[in-house]
Amino acid sequence: MLTVAVAVVLGFQGMRVLFASITWYLRDTRGVGTLDLIPYAVAPFVAGFLLPAATRRLGLRRGLYVGGGLLAAAALAMQVSGDPGLLFWAAALATAAFVGLFPLFLATGRGVVVEGMLLGIALDSLLKGLGGSLDLAYRSGWVALVVAVALVSVLVWLLPGQAEAGGLSGPPGSGGLVLVGIGPFLFVEFLILQPQGWIAEVGGIPPAVVPVWVAFGNAAALWLARRYGGLRWSGVAGTAVIVAAVAAADGPAALFAPLHLLAIAGSGLVLGALVPATEPGRWWRGALAATGGTLLFLAIGLAYYLPMDLRLPMTQPGVRIAAGIALLVVVVFAGRDRVEVSTLGPAAAGLIIVAAAFPLLGEAFDRPAQADPTGLPVRVATYNIHSAFDTSGRLDVEALARAVEASGADVIGFQEVSRGRLINAGTDLYAQLMDRLDMPYGAFFGTADPVWGNAIMSRYPLSEVTTTFLPQVDTPLRRGYLGAVVNPGRGDAFLFISTHLQHVNDPDAHDVDPEADLYPVHHEQLAVVLDEWGGRTPAVLVGDLNARPGWRQVTEVLDAGWVDAWEEAGSGPGYTANAADPQHRIDWILHTPDLVATDAAVIESTASDHFPVAATLRR
Repeated sequence: MLTVAVAVVLGFQGMRVLFASITWYLRDTRGVGTLDLIPYAVAPFVAGFLLPAATRRLGLRRGLYVGGGLLAAAALAMQVSGDPGLLFWAAALATAAFVGLFPLFLATGRGVVVEGMLLGIALDSLLKGLGGSLDLAYRSGWVALVVAVALVSVLVWLLPGQAEAGGLSGPPGSGGLVLVGIGPFLFVEFLILQPQGWIAEVGGIPPAVVPVWVAFGNAAALWLARRYGGLRWSGVAGTAVIVAAVAAADGPAALFAPLHLLAIAGSGLVLGALVPATEPGRWWRGALAATGGTLLFLAIGLAYYLPMDLRLPMTQPGVRIAAGIALLVVVVFAGRDRVEVSTLGPAAAGLIIVAAAFPLLGEAFDRPAQADPTGLPVRVATYNIHSAFDTSGRLDVEALARAVEASGADVIGFQEVSRGRLINAGTDLYAQLMDRLDMPYGAFFGTADPVWGNAIMSRYPLSEVTTTFLPQVDTPLRRGYLGAVVNPGRGDAFLFISTHLQHVNDPDAHDVDPEADLYPVHHEQLAVVLDEWGGRTPAVLVGDLNARPGWRQVTEVLDAGWVDAWEEAGSGPGYTANAADPQHRIDWILHTPDLVATDAAVIESTASDHFPVAATLRR
């Protein structure tokens, strides 16, 4: 069981890093087209089938050694590699090794696999919780290295005992088809049930409490699998709760939070239904079904995220619901044999709950202090953080934080903030930056889905938070307006707005004339921004407008009464994008005429594909 659990921890990290590397390294850094990314994504999952095929000749012992050795080597490579290209290949190898090991683990017994996977999921979430939602591969320092080495050492040490199971085996009859349900199961786990940012944002649960919340849910999943796993009604009941939680994944919090806790507990019943009993000589059924299930997981993930880049006839909520329904259909036709699970898993889950609670102690004694209420002047900034992936394609939250600190901002508007997306390795950047920057006040608005959008962070109190979706105008990515009143004291409260406009409408037209391509979209999006503003003063509007000085859409904003802080107090062209070769000014700080910018600066940093911009404002 422990072998399976450790393999799950390392394999799940590999899959998250693979999704992130494909998106931010291959697509954004290397320029691989969106559809051209699909073979890179599919190959590691298909390659996983090679391990059980080779094991037929090697024998189970050698097959486990090969698969476990490859997974261990890949995990160590991910931990020590500072190069995003090597990180991608290591993640691909870890994914292939884990996909190949899964059907081999079936030979050790159904209960071992169910309990091992559930314990592995709990350990995986614990490690992310203790790391502030960062995977080990994205954490530097000796602590992360020691933990990674310890996990790899435990896997290698346990493999000989796992290999005593005997020969390859697989599910009889049509039982292997049930394993295909692993695809939607993994999708729901990765997207909604385990990511801390989604739970915090939609469930309204403080980020420091979320790891304990998840640990309780995962412990309940282990207990339910031991007591009721495999019973006729249990898998269907667990799946029904998961479908309800998926349907409520956009909120409200009062509905989503209790459904989420029930769903994460019910996942133990669902997994008990999805993992079939096996018998010797049917290895290929398990291998094909397991590979098919993980490929289905990938297909659902692609269906969920591709509509953010391409105009496709599906929506993200629709894909979520479809995944839940597909899982329910599979479980309805699953077998009804009781799962024999030991008491070790629930006992270990208790220790996980205790470990998850440790960060709460630090939270109680380390609360950020608000700035003194001295009124204006105030330093404001804007920063498109590119989901914290730098110009080389590597996730680096610390580099982002240093760039913000260099700006000296008291209030900052962020764009492209992720709170747990799979393609961002499940990282809650909002909570990470709030903690790292010691900002006591913040607001977040998910636009493309509940966990990706705009944010405001401040050293001064925020009130009157307003959120509004901007018109898509037939573009694939939904964007939004986030406003809040900042109160620096002495009667100097002002409205602060963070927004992000569309970057491309028609790619071919954009290459010829980007202003003409974007103006029809920006005109409608800015109309909503100006309407929400409503002429209130004093006010500050910041964001990535994806528009350059002199463009018609910018002129419309200036004509509405806004003042460009850079023209007023900046020096030079003020280029902010692309950070690797800056040639355009598209990130803006604008203010109403009753404020004055005394200085403005661009902070050069490769922590994102944009530079942050800061300005000091006074009456």
